[in-house]
Amino acid sequence: MDFLFQSHGLYIGIIALFGLIVGSFLNVVIYRLPKMLEQQWKQECHECFEEFPAPTEQKAFNLSIPGSHCPSCKKPVKPIDNVPVLSWLLLRGKCKHCSAKISARYPMIELLTAATVGVTAWVIPGSWWSLAVVFATFALIALFFIDFDTMLLPDQITLPLMWQVF
Repeated sequence: MDFLFQSHGLYIGIIALFGLIVGSFLNVVIYRLPKMLEQQWKQECHECFEEFPAPTEQKAFNLSIPGSHCPSCKKPVKPIDNVPVLSWLLLRGKCKHCSAKISARYPMIELLTAATVGVTAWVIPGSWWSLAVVFATFALIALFFIDFDTMLLPDQITLPLMWQVF
Protein backbone atom coordinates (compact mmCIF):
# COMPACT_ATOMS: atom_id res chain seq x y z
CA MET A 1 0.00 0.00 0.00
CA ASP A 2 2.96 2.32 0.43
CA PHE A 3 3.24 2.64 -3.37
CA LEU A 4 0.05 4.73 -3.16
CA PHE A 5 1.85 7.32 -1.05
CA GLN A 6 4.92 7.61 -3.36
CA SER A 7 3.44 10.00 -5.94
CA HIS A 8 1.42 12.87 -4.51
CA GLY A 9 -0.45 13.51 -7.79
CA LEU A 10 -1.34 9.84 -8.21
CA TYR A 11 -2.49 9.69 -4.60
CA ILE A 12 -4.78 12.72 -5.07
CA GLY A 13 -6.23 11.27 -8.30
CA ILE A 14 -6.93 7.86 -6.81
CA ILE A 15 -8.48 9.35 -3.68
CA ALA A 16 -10.68 11.71 -5.76
CA LEU A 17 -11.84 8.82 -7.97
CA PHE A 18 -12.52 6.75 -4.85
CA GLY A 19 -14.46 9.74 -3.47
CA LEU A 20 -16.61 9.83 -6.60
CA ILE A 21 -17.55 6.17 -6.12
CA VAL A 22 -18.13 6.55 -2.38
CA GLY A 23 -20.20 9.67 -3.09
CA SER A 24 -22.58 7.46 -5.06
CA PHE A 25 -22.90 5.16 -2.04
CA LEU A 26 -23.37 8.16 0.26
CA ASN A 27 -26.44 9.09 -1.77
CA VAL A 28 -27.89 5.71 -0.78
CA VAL A 29 -26.96 6.20 2.88
CA ILE A 30 -28.39 9.73 2.97
CA TYR A 31 -31.72 8.55 1.56
CA ARG A 32 -32.14 5.15 3.19
CA LEU A 33 -30.60 5.37 6.69
CA PRO A 34 -33.21 7.82 8.07
CA LYS A 35 -36.01 5.66 6.64
CA MET A 36 -34.48 2.54 8.19
CA LEU A 37 -34.19 4.30 11.57
CA GLU A 38 -37.79 5.52 11.41
CA GLN A 39 -39.00 1.98 10.73
CA GLN A 40 -36.90 0.69 13.65
CA TRP A 41 -38.27 3.41 15.98
CA LYS A 42 -41.87 2.59 15.03
CA GLN A 43 -41.23 -1.06 15.81
CA GLU A 44 -39.64 -0.24 19.17
CA CYS A 45 -42.49 2.13 20.10
CA HIS A 46 -45.04 -0.55 19.27
CA GLU A 47 -43.18 -3.09 21.44
CA CYS A 48 -43.11 -0.67 24.40
CA PHE A 49 -46.57 0.88 24.02
CA GLU A 50 -49.38 -1.30 22.74
CA GLU A 51 -51.49 1.72 21.80
CA PHE A 52 -48.81 2.75 19.29
CA PRO A 53 -49.76 1.25 15.91
CA ALA A 54 -47.65 -1.59 14.58
CA PRO A 55 -45.48 -0.63 11.61
CA THR A 56 -46.76 -1.86 8.29
CA GLU A 57 -45.05 -4.91 6.89
CA GLN A 58 -42.55 -3.93 4.27
CA LYS A 59 -40.29 -5.76 1.92
CA ALA A 60 -36.63 -5.88 2.88
CA PHE A 61 -35.22 -2.36 3.01
CA ASN A 62 -31.62 -1.67 3.91
CA LEU A 63 -28.54 -0.15 2.32
CA SER A 64 -28.26 -2.92 -0.27
CA ILE A 65 -31.87 -4.04 -0.81
CA PRO A 66 -33.69 -3.06 -2.96
CA GLY A 67 -31.24 -2.31 -5.72
CA SER A 68 -31.12 1.05 -7.46
CA HIS A 69 -34.33 1.79 -9.31
CA CYS A 70 -36.27 4.69 -10.75
CA PRO A 71 -38.59 6.16 -8.11
CA SER A 72 -41.24 6.82 -10.79
CA CYS A 73 -41.43 3.65 -12.88
CA LYS A 74 -39.66 1.34 -10.37
CA LYS A 75 -37.53 -0.20 -13.14
CA PRO A 76 -34.08 -1.35 -11.96
CA VAL A 77 -31.10 0.79 -12.94
CA LYS A 78 -28.49 -1.21 -14.83
CA PRO A 79 -24.91 -0.96 -13.53
CA ILE A 80 -23.82 0.81 -16.72
CA ASP A 81 -26.46 3.48 -16.01
CA ASN A 82 -25.24 3.88 -12.43
CA VAL A 83 -21.74 5.25 -13.06
CA PRO A 84 -21.22 8.30 -10.82
CA VAL A 85 -21.85 11.65 -12.56
CA LEU A 86 -21.18 10.29 -16.06
CA SER A 87 -24.44 8.31 -16.28
CA TRP A 88 -26.46 11.26 -15.06
CA LEU A 89 -24.89 13.46 -17.75
CA LEU A 90 -25.34 10.86 -20.52
CA LEU A 91 -28.97 10.27 -19.53
CA ARG A 92 -29.46 14.06 -19.28
CA GLY A 93 -30.78 13.74 -15.74
CA LYS A 94 -33.69 11.51 -16.77
CA CYS A 95 -34.69 7.88 -16.30
CA LYS A 96 -33.77 5.74 -19.28
CA HIS A 97 -37.20 4.05 -19.26
CA CYS A 98 -39.81 6.65 -18.33
CA SER A 99 -37.88 9.93 -18.77
CA ALA A 100 -38.72 11.06 -15.23
CA LYS A 101 -36.31 13.68 -13.91
CA ILE A 102 -33.46 12.49 -11.70
CA SER A 103 -32.41 15.10 -9.17
CA ALA A 104 -29.15 16.95 -9.81
CA ARG A 105 -28.45 16.44 -6.13
CA TYR A 106 -27.09 12.94 -6.83
CA PRO A 107 -24.19 13.98 -9.07
CA MET A 108 -23.60 17.07 -6.92
CA ILE A 109 -23.03 14.92 -3.83
CA GLU A 110 -20.75 12.64 -5.85
CA LEU A 111 -18.73 15.62 -7.12
CA LEU A 112 -18.68 17.26 -3.68
CA THR A 113 -17.34 14.06 -2.14
CA ALA A 114 -14.66 13.66 -4.82
CA ALA A 115 -13.59 17.30 -4.55
CA THR A 116 -13.56 17.33 -0.75
CA VAL A 117 -11.46 14.21 -0.35
CA GLY A 118 -9.26 15.31 -3.27
CA VAL A 119 -8.50 18.56 -1.44
CA THR A 120 -7.97 16.59 1.77
CA ALA A 121 -5.46 14.35 0.00
CA TRP A 122 -3.74 17.41 -1.44
CA VAL A 123 -3.49 19.22 1.92
CA ILE A 124 -2.52 16.17 3.98
CA PRO A 125 0.18 14.29 2.05
CA GLY A 126 -0.27 10.57 1.52
CA SER A 127 -0.20 8.71 4.82
CA TRP A 128 -2.39 6.48 6.93
CA TRP A 129 -3.56 9.58 8.80
CA SER A 130 -4.62 11.13 5.50
CA LEU A 131 -6.72 8.05 4.72
CA ALA A 132 -8.34 8.26 8.16
CA VAL A 133 -9.28 11.89 7.51
CA VAL A 134 -10.70 10.91 4.10
CA PHE A 135 -12.98 8.34 5.75
CA ALA A 136 -14.02 10.85 8.41
CA THR A 137 -14.85 13.25 5.56
CA PHE A 138 -17.18 10.63 4.05
CA ALA A 139 -19.00 10.37 7.38
CA LEU A 140 -19.27 14.15 7.73
CA ILE A 141 -20.75 14.56 4.25
CA ALA A 142 -23.38 11.91 4.99
CA LEU A 143 -24.13 13.55 8.35
CA PHE A 144 -24.48 16.99 6.77
CA PHE A 145 -27.08 15.90 4.22
CA ILE A 146 -29.00 13.65 6.63
CA ASP A 147 -29.13 16.54 9.10
CA PHE A 148 -30.18 18.95 6.34
CA ASP A 149 -33.03 16.65 5.26
CA THR A 150 -34.25 15.31 8.60
CA MET A 151 -32.55 17.25 11.41
CA LEU A 152 -31.19 13.92 12.68
CA LEU A 153 -27.61 12.86 13.36
CA PRO A 154 -27.64 9.05 13.42
CA ASP A 155 -25.52 7.40 16.12
CA GLN A 156 -24.39 4.82 13.56
CA ILE A 157 -22.33 7.56 11.91
CA THR A 158 -21.58 10.01 14.73
CA LEU A 159 -20.30 7.56 17.36
CA PRO A 160 -17.49 6.10 15.21
CA LEU A 161 -16.18 9.67 14.78
CA MET A 162 -15.57 9.95 18.54
CA TRP A 163 -12.04 8.53 18.17
CA GLN A 164 -10.98 11.79 16.53
CA VAL A 165 -12.09 13.91 19.46
CA PHE A 166 -9.71 12.36 21.97
